[in-house]
Order: sequence, then structure tokens, then C-alpha cells
Amino acid sequence: MSVAAVDRQFFLDDVTHHTGSAFLALTLGCARCHDHKFDPLPTEDYYKFQAAFPTTQFARRPVEWLGSEDTGGFEDGLATLDRRLDRLQVKIGEFEKKIETAAMKCHDVSRPEDLPEGVLKAALRSHEDLTQEEFEALKLYRKHRALLGEMRDRYHPMAFSVSSGYLNGDADTGPSDKKAILALDENPETRILIGGNLQSTAKKVTPGVLQAVARYGDLPAPEFPSAVTGRRAALANWIAHPDNPLTARVMVNRIWQYHFGRGLAANANNFGKMGDKPVFPDLLDWLAAYFIETGWSVKAIHRVILLSAAYQRSSDHPEMELLRERDPENKYLTHFSPRRLEAEEIRDRALYVAGELSPQRGGPGTYPEINEDVAKQAQHRMGTLAPPYQPSTRKIERNRRTVYTFQQRSLVDPLVEPFDPAGMDMSCERRNASIVPTQAFTLMNSRFTHDTALAFASRLEREAEGDKSRISRAFELAWNRAPSEDELAASLDHIQQMTEHHRQSPAPTPTAPDKSVHRITSELTGESFEIEAILDPVDYEPNLHPSQVAPETRALADLALVLLNSNQFVYAYQVAVLSAPDLFRPRIDCSRRRSIRE
Repeated sequence: MSVAAVDRQFFLDDVTHHTGSAFLALTLGCARCHDHKFDPLPTEDYYKFQAAFPTTQFARRPVEWLGSEDTGGFEDGLATLDRRLDRLQVKIGEFEKKIETAAMKCHDVSRPEDLPEGVLKAALRSHEDLTQEEFEALKLYRKHRALLGEMRDRYHPMAFSVSSGYLNGDADTGPSDKKAILALDENPETRILIGGNLQSTAKKVTPGVLQAVARYGDLPAPEFPSAVTGRRAALANWIAHPDNPLTARVMVNRIWQYHFGRGLAANANNFGKMGDKPVFPDLLDWLAAYFIETGWSVKAIHRVILLSAAYQRSSDHPEMELLRERDPENKYLTHFSPRRLEAEEIRDRALYVAGELSPQRGGPGTYPEINEDVAKQAQHRMGTLAPPYQPSTRKIERNRRTVYTFQQRSLVDPLVEPFDPAGMDMSCERRNASIVPTQAFTLMNSRFTHDTALAFASRLEREAEGDKSRISRAFELAWNRAPSEDELAASLDHIQQMTEHHRQSPAPTPTAPDKSVHRITSELTGESFEIEAILDPVDYEPNLHPSQVAPETRALADLALVLLNSNQFVYAYQVAVLSAPDLFRPRIDCSRRRSIRE
């Protein structure tokens, strides 16, 4: 069994599993090896469902940049990558020149053009004329050249999509990957795999849908074409059919979860027997029907939820002790449960209140500034190491919203990682909200929060005069309210003490970053070598440094740091006071309840 065949089957299983969980909230992957133990999903249905994707490939198709996307910094970004590539090529050229010289000496010629055909090519592959350390350095620099080339590809506008078969130059790895177009098989074969074993094939199946869903009401099963073209469209039309009992409910449940932190049905990826039943099933039905009635408008569902009394309730309640006793998880929505902001929201909100959040939209992922000790950590890539991490040179680029930052599994932003971000390997039905010490350490000690607090203080000095006015402005920006008298007095006292402290303890001047040195252990010999990485020496726009401001500004930054570390900053509360409803009775109008098909 070839490695390609195994990888291909893993890919098909992933597509099948994620399609079932994302749109239908079914744990379809359980039926890959055996009939589902809890839901009416036989193994045959799993492979019939999979037969809609026999030659599916991810593709990045060339498109045009949207008018709303900011492409102003693209020239600088490409120039930075080109400089790094040029410096790498100089190093690579030195090693290749040594190999070329040795080959000419061996064949007693004075020019590389006079070498016998294929000799130089073979010499460059064999590396016999290099020491082990030189060979490891050459391998490292060649890997860096390939990875930087992929980074350069991100400046090409591409739409992430799928295709039936490979597309030359539009494969998943981008335009630098030139693959030949594969001939499409008019009758692709899908067989049941006994126990999910690729080497234990059983009967052949044709494309189909899940019978347990198709039997519900009048939902017709689609007719799948015998050829590859049109199979995914047939499946998509069946999933998005108004009579499909799951799709609309799954979608509105996810939207509800985004606003309340918990869906009406708590397991957003599992509407089967083992998933939590919805607390208000009639409400879920009503929202699903309204979703279809409004043309599957996500904006309409957002509007009806945000304008509801259930969403606008305060986080306080006059009978909170009774509620905690009878409904400790607040399933019945008698008040608004405080929700910790997600990892990306915390970073974006901190930049926003500091006046540092970049308005740029679209384009390739940018690289935020992260702790230097993390940036220097070695990242292993296929037998060697990746290029050292370098943040984007301009603040307007590296301080973009977190959704625009480049993500990779081997190096998660150390500010985002402690706050339960979505995993990059599996579908995430719901973010966790753990409370662990590393979150407090990150917010209190990280370079990002200290730089952001100093920028916050600088903004306060620009927008307000006098300590009292600046403290009030800080509370307004960070907590959306004015400080109480006690908070104002404590803040004034803190600023005075810290101002005196900073007068006596001047900030040290910033130091230039050290050279980045990679330690590589050879896969062939086990020897270790230290190799200096090739960095871009371009001028870097630094953040504001404590040595550049007065002690009063540093003291104000200490107050800003306290506000950024508070629960009121990291959690979302509702402070609106509405008329108290009866206990356990949500004030969303369900008088128009109806089934999906009414």
C-alpha cells in the first residue's frame, strides 16, 4: 500500500467527518469502522456519503484583490522577503561554488560548461566535497529558501477552494507548486473498508446520503451523477435543502452559542443521542424556521437574537442565590452569564484601548511581535529547522487584528495560547474557558502587555490633562464606565507612588537583538553544529520604550497594566437593567413557533 494511497484515504475521512459535523452536527466519523453505536448511521452510509468526494482536492485559485482589502504594504513586504532570499542565495552560492570548483578540478576543466553532462547536477546532490557542517548549513539554507518562497506566494490573491483533480499551479501549496493536471476517472470507485482498514476492502458503493436524515419528512434523496463533476453540488443542495431537519438548526444553534457562550443545544457538533438536548427545543425550531424564511440570512438571526430580552439581560439578578441553587449553569437564561473573551478578542481589545489596533484589512497573514525567548526557539521542519521568527517591520502591519496574523501549529502566539484558542488540527465546536496561572502570568509579564500598557498611557496623555482626567479616561476605555470615588482615590495614590519609584529607577536603554544561532543535530551522524541564521537587517519600527518617556508616563502605564489585567477587561458583562422576568422564563417571543416545514 503506497503512502500516497494512505494519505489520500486520511484526507477523504477528514472531509467526510468534518462535513458531517460542521453542517449536520453528526459524529459521522464513528461509522468509519463500524455501525454507529448510538445513532442510526451504518457504515455503508458513511462510505456512500464519502463517495461524493473521490477526487476532491484543495486548490487555491487565482482571483483579484477585493476593493476593501488594503494592499498598501505589499511592496515593502515583498521587498523584505526578497532581501532575505537574496542573502540566502549568496550563502547557498558559496557552497555550490565550492562543489563546482571541486568537480572542475576532478575532471580537469576550467569552466563549468565543459563538465560532462549530468556531472555537476550529481555533484550538487551528493555534497561529497563539503564537510558535514557545511552540508548541514547548505541543507538548512535551502529549506529556508523554499519556505520563504511559500511565504512570498501569500502575496498572490488566491481563493481557497476545491477542485475535481489537481490543477496545475493552483494546488493547495500555492503557485510555486506546479503539478500536472490529472485525468479524471469517469467512474471513481469507493469501497467499504472493513474496520476502516485500507487493505480490507468490501463491496463497492455509489454516492448517497444518510438514510436516517433522508427518511425525515419529505426530504428527497438527490440523484448523484455517475461522473465526478456535480457530485459535491448534489450533496450540497441536499444539505442546504429547506426540508433538511438538521442544517438550519445546527447553524442557528452555533450563532446562539457565539453570543451566549453556550448553544441552545450545548454540543454544537453532536445533535445525536449522546449530545445534550436543547433546553428550549421550540425556540430552536422557531429560529431555524425564521432562518430559512429570511433566505438563510445570518444577519437576520444576529438581529433577532441581539434585540431579544434574553440577550439584553443584566449579569445581575435580584434572586441570584436562588438561581445558583436551582440553575447553577444558567441554562434557562434568567440573567446574562459573564463570558470570558476569546484569545483573539483579548489581544484585539488591548490594542484598541491603547490606540494601536491597525485598521488594515485583507492580504496575507502578518507576524505580530512576540516574546523574544519564544521567537528564538527552534522550529523543526522535515529534517532541519525553519527560518527564525521575525515580526513584521511596521507597527501598522504587526498590530492588525488577530484574525489577520499568520498561524502555524509549531509556533502559537504566546499571548493567545494560554487563553484556549481553537486547535489547528481538529474542528472546534466550542472554545474552552479554563482558568490557569499561565493566563495571569501572560497578562502581567508578557512583553506585549507591557508595550501595550505604555502605549495606552501615551494615549491618555494625548487625550486628557491632569491625573484625574487621565484616570477617568482610562476607566472609560478599558471598563466602559467611570471610576468610583474609591477607585479614583486608589488610582491617584498608585500613580504617585509609582512616579516616585520610576524617578529613582530609570529604565535601561533598549539593546540590539542578539544574532540568531541554530543548533542542528545531523540525522546521518548525530553530530551537533551551530549555524548562524540569515536575518533581514532592514530598519525596524520599534514600540515605545520606557526609556523614551518620563517617570509620570511609566507610572500611568502601571495603572493601565492593572486595568488590562482585571476581570472587567477580560470578561464580557451585561450591565443593562431590565424589568426582572419570572424565573426560568426566557423573554424571546416564541408565539410563532412552527416546525421547519410549516
